[in-house]
Amino acid sequence: MNALRKKIETGMNERLKQREIEHNKLLQRYQNVKRELENQQNLERNKVERSFTRPGTASVMAGSRS
Repeated sequence: MNALRKKIETGMNERLKQREIEHNKLLQRYQNVKRELENQQNLERNKVERSFTRPGTASVMAGSRS
């Protein structure tokens, strides 16, 4: 009876370890994707900010709308 209980506990512990490993992989993937999206967003923001801070750019853009 003790052997069966030990086998069940060992299997359960293995599943918990595997679940934790998978969780950590998913968490790392999420953090990588989030970081990449933030980097892309920052690049786009910088690009837009530079286009509006160049001398004469705002007036040219405003004039083209009329």
